[in-house]
This record gives sequence, C-alpha cells and structure tokens, in this order.
Amino acid sequence: MGTLPSDLPGSIPLPHGVLVGSTEMVPSTPSAGPSNGQDVLYYTLTGDEVDAYARTLQSAGWTAESTVDPTAGFVSPSRFDYVTYCKPGLPALTASVYPATNSVSIRLERTVSSIGCRGVDPFQRPHSPLPKVVAPAGLVSGWQTGGGGSGASFDSPLPPTGLLDAFTVQLSNEGWSTLTKTANDTLGCSTYARTGSDGKRVDVALTVYRRNTTAKAYTAFIAVTNISDPALTAMAKP
Repeated sequence: MGTLPSDLPGSIPLPHGVLVGSTEMVPSTPSAGPSNGQDVLYYTLTGDEVDAYARTLQSAGWTAESTVDPTAGFVSPSRFDYVTYCKPGLPALTASVYPATNSVSIRLERTVSSIGCRGVDPFQRPHSPLPKVVAPAGLVSGWQTGGGGSGASFDSPLPPTGLLDAFTVQLSNEGWSTLTKTANDTLGCSTYARTGSDGKRVDVALTVYRRNTTAKAYTAFIAVTNISDPALTAMAKP
C-alpha cells in the first residue's frame, strides 16, 4: 500500500479509491533542491470514481487544462491523455488515467507552479486540426500526440503500403480525401485533405518508416502541411 506525503496540504482533494502505491520523485540535477520534485500517488479507481474525482476537483475551484488534444493524432486505446488541474496558491496536480487497468496516477508538484496552468477554459481552447488515428492491427507500443503533429512507435506485420491502406480507411471514414500515396519496403507517405464546416481546407501528410526491413518496428508521423494558414497555426499551438 502507498503512503501519503506528510506535508500534503489538506486543501488538495484526493480520490476516494484504493491507494496502491506512492513514489517520491526528486530532481535529477544536484543544483535543484528536493522542494522542486514531485510526489506520485497510484490509485485503483473505477470509471465512475474517476469521473467523480474530476467533478470534485472542479467544484472545489480547480481549473482543468488538458495538455494535449486527446481526439487528435494517434490515439491510444489503453491510456487517456493526462490532465493538469490548477488552483491559485496550491501545487499543480496532474492526473493520468489508464482505463485498461482501472489505474490512475496523481502527480503533485512540490512547489506552487504555473506550468500547464494558463487560466484558459479547456472547453474554449481550439482543437488540433489533425485527424484522429487509431492503431492498426499489430500495434504493441505507445505513442504520443501533439498540437500540430503526432508521432507513434509500434510493431506491425504489415508492410508500409499495407499500413498506409489501413490508415487511409480510417481517414476516409472521417471524410478525408486521399491526395497522393508513395511507398517502398521501408518508407511510405500519403497525403490527405478535408474541408471543414468553416470552409477552411486542412492538408495533412502521414509517413510510416520501418526502422529495419526484416523487423516489424515502425515509426510514424502525421502533420498539418498547410500550417501557414494563421488560423491553423493558432490551433496547432501546444
């Protein structure tokens, strides 16, 4: 079982779940004091308990700011993107949710910090222009998403052209039109376009690279290519 930090402010709400572990994270550089570290608490929560915890934080005056857009780019089926909660005068709190195992990690900053706390209503933040892309069959490792581009590392038995076909089916179902496609034994690239309800066209390029011709290890990247549009530039800011 985990233990709570002895100096934990009583004004920080914690989940009503099972605390299964805790870790003290100290700075990696000797010049940084221990007060700059983090305390990480690991809980087992049901989906309802996770939702209740989020409501508790927000009703207590904490502002939720999603650090990434979980609906854009390569999306993991086993992990939600983390959310940072902030309240003036208190350390930042970041919750990472792993629905596949009903586990949640809570990272508590040791000091009051404004990192990730820009005072912006998350529901008013513009969404990334990237399409949502889920993993094709055979993907085994995680990937991360970002505002104007998204990368992924994974294993797949498919050749580059087969992977592009799998991704193209997904994008086509979401209204994206294929513009070009090129592929060989190690590298493949397709470009797509879609015009939104606001009349603006978004072009994206998706590239897959097999790091070894005899292996199944891939790196993939998707990015907006007409990012010179000022509106798209604003949406792509992290």
